[in-house]
Amino acid sequence: MPLIAWLVRDWFWIGIIAVVPGILVFLTFPFLPESPRWLCAKGRFDEAQEVLERVAKVNGNFENIEADEMQEKLQNFHERLQRTLTLNSREGFRSLFGHWRLARNIVMLSIVW
Repeated sequence: MPLIAWLVRDWFWIGIIAVVPGILVFLTFPFLPESPRWLCAKGRFDEAQEVLERVAKVNGNFENIEADEMQEKLQNFHERLQRTLTLNSREGFRSLFGHWRLARNIVMLSIVW
C-alpha cells in the first residue's frame, strides 16, 4: 500500500484502490459454494455431495462413486465429527491447559494482550 500511495499520490485514487478489492470480494461471495465439511457437520449431506461432485469434476478426478456410498461416507464423517466435538466440549476451560505447550502459549498470549 505505501508503494501504491507513493505512485498514485492522490487521496481519492488511493481510497478507490483500497476499497475496490473488498467490493469485488463482497460481490462474488454469494457465488462461492459452502464448505462440504460445514454442510456435513450441519447434516446437509445432499448439498455436501453436490459440492464434492462439482469439485471432483473441475479437478478431473471424478470417479463414478455411487450416491449411496457417498451418503454413507458423509454420514460416517458426520458421526465422527459429532463424537469429536462432544469429547472436546466436555472439558471446556480445562482443555486449554491440558498440554504444557498449549498452556505456555495461552499464558504468553495473555501477557502480550
